[in-house]
Amino acid sequence: MLHDLVNQGLPFEFLERIASLLQAHRGVISKAICMSPTTVARRAKVGRFSSLESDRIVALVAVVKEALSLFEYDVAAATEWMNSPVRGLGSKRPNDMLGTRVETNAVVDLIGRLKRGSACVRLARWSSGLGSCSYFRYRSFGRKSVQIILLTHESSFACSKAG
Repeated sequence: MLHDLVNQGLPFEFLERIASLLQAHRGVISKAICMSPTTVARRAKVGRFSSLESDRIVALVAVVKEALSLFEYDVAAATEWMNSPVRGLGSKRPNDMLGTRVETNAVVDLIGRLKRGSACVRLARWSSGLGSCSYFRYRSFGRKSVQIILLTHESSFACSKAG
């Protein structure tokens, strides 16, 4: 069971697999879970993470799973979103908000609101090299190639048209 694995400490290979899936260097992943490069190097030698570090890794996986679901399993789009400032998170990057459960829950909560359409998004579509902007709820845009800029307002979630 997952809680047993977390209590024992996840094997180091788990971090390597996550980095591979996200096409990111393990340093990026370790920074997201608030681990220094020297701690990561020590864990590589030992081959296992502490239970606290394992819990952070599991939280990262949960956020990544939700982000992938939001972007219909487009790894590049989900990764770009995770690395971009998001207004609904106080202009912080989701990857910078994975150090504590409270921050992780805020990211998961925002993703849930986006999935339900209770947060607004601005979609910029490019066809034949010409950009055209349209405003939609998340559910309405499907698999089209889009650049997503989140425009959520923390308290009211009102849509606003940005330049």
